[in-house]
Amino acid sequence: MSVEEAKVANVDELVEEEEICVDTADGPKFAAVETFDEKAHFDIIWESKGKLLRFDEGENQWKERGNGDARIMKSKKNGTHMFILRREGVGKLSAQHLIQKGMQCVIPPKSNVSVMWIALADFSDDDEGWKEKFYIKFSTPEIASAFKAKFDEIAK
Repeated sequence: MSVEEAKVANVDELVEEEEICVDTADGPKFAAVETFDEKAHFDIIWESKGKLLRFDEGENQWKERGNGDARIMKSKKNGTHMFILRREGVGKLSAQHLIQKGMQCVIPPKSNVSVMWIALADFSDDDEGWKEKFYIKFSTPEIASAFKAKFDEIAK
C-alpha cells in the first residue's frame, strides 16, 4: 500500500456517511406568523436617521441600541404618539414607547446634534416595558432641533 492509498484509507475511516431521506411531495411546513404593518396603523409625523443609545444604570454608562430610522408616529385608531427606532438592515426594534404628556426632551450642552429624554415604559425588549433613558445623535443640529420641537409639541 502506498502512502497516498494509506491517507485515503484513513480519511475514509474517519468520515461517517449517513443517508437522509427527504420527502419533497408536500414541501416544508411552516407555522403561520402574524405580521404587523406599522404604516397601516400609524401615520409617520417625523422621520430621520439617527444613532440611539440607552443609559445602563448598572454599569453607569451609555450603550448603543443601534443606527436606523427614528420615527415619531401617530396612531390612526386613538391618536396617541409613539417613538420607534428600527435597526438599519435587520429591522429589529431598538426603541418603542409612547410620547406622553409631561415628558421632557433636552439637547445636552456639549452636543447640539443630540437629544436626551426618559421613556416611562419602553417596549422594544419585552411586553412589560421598562423605564429607559435615551440619547439619540443626528447628523446635523437642524435635525436635532426639529426632533426636539416635534417631541415637545406632542408632550406639552
